[in-house]
Amino acid sequence: MSPRSRTSILAAVVFVGAIGLLAPPAHGWTNAAVFNFQMQSDTPDWSWLQKGLADALTTDLVQGGTIRVIARDAMQAAASRVQWRAEMAMRDEGRMGEIQRELRIDHLVTGTYAVRDGTIEITAQIVDVASRREVCRRTVQGPEKDVLTLQKQLSAELLGWFANRPPAEILKELPVWTRSVPAARALYEGMDRYDQGRYGEAWLRFRQAVRNDPGYIEAEYWVGRMYYFMDRYAHARSAYERFVYQDAEHPRIGDAIKEYLHTYEKLHAPPQTLLDLYADLAARYPKARIHGEMGEAGWVSNRCWLWTKSAIVLGAMGRHKEATELAAKAEEKLSGSFEEMAYTIAYRHALLHNALTGEVVLPEGLAKHYGKAFGYRAVRFAPGQSEVTCTFTHPATFLRFTDAKGDSYLCENYPWWFLAAPDGHVFTKLTIFPTIKGNAGNTGFVIHKDVFGEVPGQGGSIEEICERGVTFARVPRSGLLQMNAWISPTDPYSNKNVEFSSIRVLAEFERLGECGGLDVRCTNAANFRVLVDGELLRSRPGIVGHVTPGAHTLTVEPRPGDSVFGPFELPVEVRAGEVTPVQVTLPRRAGTVWDDWSPTVVVALDTPDPAPSVQRYDLTPVLLLEEDAIRLVWPLNGDLWTSCSTDTEGTRFSPPRRLELPVSSGWTEQNPVCLRDESGRYILAFRSDRNAQRDPRPYLCWSRDFRRWSAPAMVVDRGTVAIDLIQTPGGSFLWADGAGRTVRILRSPDLHQWREVAEIQTEHDLSALRLIARADGGYDLIAVTEQRLVPRSNNTRFLHQPVVVYTSPDGERWTYDCMIARPGGGGISVSAAASEEGTVVAVRGYGDAGGTFVRWLRRESDGWVRSDNHPAIVGDYARVTYHPRWGWTMAWVDYWGEQFPGDPWGPFLARASTLDAMFRIRHRDVGPRRAGPPPGPPASTQPAVRKNSPHRGDGR
Repeated sequence: MSPRSRTSILAAVVFVGAIGLLAPPAHGWTNAAVFNFQMQSDTPDWSWLQKGLADALTTDLVQGGTIRVIARDAMQAAASRVQWRAEMAMRDEGRMGEIQRELRIDHLVTGTYAVRDGTIEITAQIVDVASRREVCRRTVQGPEKDVLTLQKQLSAELLGWFANRPPAEILKELPVWTRSVPAARALYEGMDRYDQGRYGEAWLRFRQAVRNDPGYIEAEYWVGRMYYFMDRYAHARSAYERFVYQDAEHPRIGDAIKEYLHTYEKLHAPPQTLLDLYADLAARYPKARIHGEMGEAGWVSNRCWLWTKSAIVLGAMGRHKEATELAAKAEEKLSGSFEEMAYTIAYRHALLHNALTGEVVLPEGLAKHYGKAFGYRAVRFAPGQSEVTCTFTHPATFLRFTDAKGDSYLCENYPWWFLAAPDGHVFTKLTIFPTIKGNAGNTGFVIHKDVFGEVPGQGGSIEEICERGVTFARVPRSGLLQMNAWISPTDPYSNKNVEFSSIRVLAEFERLGECGGLDVRCTNAANFRVLVDGELLRSRPGIVGHVTPGAHTLTVEPRPGDSVFGPFELPVEVRAGEVTPVQVTLPRRAGTVWDDWSPTVVVALDTPDPAPSVQRYDLTPVLLLEEDAIRLVWPLNGDLWTSCSTDTEGTRFSPPRRLELPVSSGWTEQNPVCLRDESGRYILAFRSDRNAQRDPRPYLCWSRDFRRWSAPAMVVDRGTVAIDLIQTPGGSFLWADGAGRTVRILRSPDLHQWREVAEIQTEHDLSALRLIARADGGYDLIAVTEQRLVPRSNNTRFLHQPVVVYTSPDGERWTYDCMIARPGGGGISVSAAASEEGTVVAVRGYGDAGGTFVRWLRRESDGWVRSDNHPAIVGDYARVTYHPRWGWTMAWVDYWGEQFPGDPWGPFLARASTLDAMFRIRHRDVGPRRAGPPPGPPASTQPAVRKNSPHRGDGR
């Protein structure tokens, strides 16, 4: 059949449903998602086409230029949760609404295919998600040997509908990667085996694809990737080089660049070699898409990614000014969470350069970071200038939100500025006068450098502060500071207009002479302030600059509220032009609930050779307690690291060691779960975006010695935000994973064959979960969800994060128990463990009125009880577990977040034989929450177990 005849047939088989077609989208961007096609014939030899069609269509739709294609796995997960069928588009408003809320898509693309008597027929449909109507259906058919040509024709038809262009024109523009059906089949069969962790078989399939079509550049990439994951870097680099320097237009060019560079980083290439490579590839492929870096989802341009990585390498070489300028250059071209990562690196090195030289480097990209919404820049003082007025192009007003009843209300707004002193000067005093129209609220200011709240804020009514201003007589010793204002309404529902239009800043300075510095680190804490001769110089570990040469008294004191530690003083000698390392251990105070805990020890004060990583990842460590050892695994720079203590006190740990390939890779590995099964094997599960779709999937591997690990196999082929794994007393394994508002429970006798035994629907989106085997033989599932309101702008305001409990007698029949905590919006970490004392849950987050929220909760015979607030020791990312030999053991990592510069510190570790001290004062206001309706449908009206087809460990 000729191409022209096939085009005629294609036009003839266009199906117009009885509901009629909706118009194609108007010019502009549309969000769409494609998921696996369904095979409708008994032809197992063609099962590879289920993934193959979705992958090829996704790649082609991106070529349209105006279609944002959502990650295919996200759509697959949503479709699986609602048991998607095509007829739902017109008949099931509830499930279509759920898909739209979760994915925020405009169009859904799905389809079927069948192979019969040497002929293949492929049907694709486009569904308008908002109206639940099928808006386009296209069918192509022809000899099975022409399947790749038919797929391209189908892509052209779909793109023609989206773009309102003739499909024949689009077909000429679509790239053709291969015309060999055996090559394409081998490729997708290889991808399937790669997902299963069967690397040897996958490598053979990819090699076969290259033999079938030597010009198949996609297969060439996967050959390189398999060498990479088999730790054969020389072969991997050779394959990647052929791919990288042959084809700049391939959709996987960014993946190849990422892994190609990682072969140099893993083999400790010299810094200048890395800088030269980064510069060359940034110039060669500036717009290549790099996935899984600098943001939680989506992609970033190769140029901005490599500029930011170069800044890290330059900073490690002590070239902080160049690092600041390059990261700020990337920041100017980025937005959202990607911009935050570049900003953090730029600001960090700007502070370091100022601390070591007294020069203020504030490039435009950094200076305008906080001023984009209001049209202002930094407040800069020229030599001899003591007063600056900053006027907003767009005045700041109260933020407007809508509550659960649909009523509009007002909320705080937080303008930020940088304050830049003249070179060679540091600030000593600041006075600020705001100009605000209206007086229906309060206002005030905070000055800081390393963390928020270093200096107590000052505020009052708008009228009062505008008249008298605020004065900070003592500020952190630096030439570069941040100033944060707030305006908050007196009555959130009064709807009165307030406009914050300008500020006037008066400053006093000290001129610097010869200076030196100190590099201050602490072995048992990270949340402290550093003072020299009583003057605040920085918060948290790191370099203290602008210290005059000579003898000084260094004071390291816990930040207010961390009463478990006392201050530590020691004399120091500072030499001009040098940075002197100082290591301290803070003394413990007596008379706190932490008296029963062992002294805090740091597991990893330094990690060797940290990679120049700009990945975003969860920092929570995992504990594995054995009779003769305490093991930790924690994420760092997107890799998994480990350390072990075998001494009788559990206080001396081995040097931190990266878990090498096939565990840690150039992609992000995070959320580790570790256990030892009854046979003595170590089991490690984690989430990684190493799959073909570049979106987080759960993987599992095992080891006999904690050094040599099996190839990680994908547990389930769906996106997840949280996972957990336990072994039951009977020897089987119980798995939990969740995304959106669905938690699935799976059981396996051997970690290979998985059977889904339960599905739990939560009221709000899931953010974390913990699975617990209770001492009485039952099970608890602790789920953290995000209860949120969406304002009229595009931003989402998280109000609360309820922590809810589900219980089960056997791991398969689950019922809602109660809500045990509801911290305020913001970061949260939850850990849980069980002993004879009962299930214990530790929750760390933020209170509704600010401050740190740390509650310990315990299930007792008559219900749940909670402790007082105990924030003193626990860091931002914490995990607690129990073992009869070691008692209650807690590990945590301290990290202030991306708004403030600094590395994660830790993990830190402490132990206690009992938690009685935590519950000296016990509150029983948790129990009554049971009386409220459970999240989702009541347990009495929904089946405890939803029967589904068994899941296999191979990911299919």
